[in-house]
Amino acid sequence: MTRRRRGTELEADIFEAVRAEITERGYAGLTYEGVAAAAGTSKTVLYRRWDTKVEMVMAAMVDVAREVLTVPDTGSLTGDLRTILCRMRRRLAEIGPRTIRSLLADLPDGSTDSVIGLITSHVDDVMAPVLERARARGELGPRPLPTRAAALPFDLARHEIFITGSMSDDTIDEIISTCVIPLWTTLTGAVHS
Repeated sequence: MTRRRRGTELEADIFEAVRAEITERGYAGLTYEGVAAAAGTSKTVLYRRWDTKVEMVMAAMVDVAREVLTVPDTGSLTGDLRTILCRMRRRLAEIGPRTIRSLLADLPDGSTDSVIGLITSHVDDVMAPVLERARARGELGPRPLPTRAAALPFDLARHEIFITGSMSDDTIDEIISTCVIPLWTTLTGAVHS
């Protein structure tokens, strides 16, 4: 007799099954039947949570992003950002550019706002402690950082990975030193001696 799982435990098993199915079969080969079998649940449970395959896969990707993008204090804003972008690169490489492109191509019309919401839902959770530490170290000023500016490293990294299929260490350094740090210090009113 199998034990009955609910809530976060069941959802974690489903997300793991989604990732395993993508790894084994690719996005095109992923089915509700395959995910349900791998997760030890029913298709009905999956359909109750997600109307489409896209929604189910996006939820699994966002779940992993939250887990992967928690950042230890490296001692500098540059180091924290480098850690975030390297982890993001590794996770998206595991998913694969082909899967990501297939997923984006499969998005239904009118779903852009909800997908952007899913993709960016982790930005505040990840960036709040990073920004707080940077302010405490004097790397950023006291003014609040606009949400779009806080999301910039993620947006630039996603562009690199989704469009070019990769993101080198040099590209990560360029994103941080050329685009993000100068903008953030200016917007927050950082004073450098």
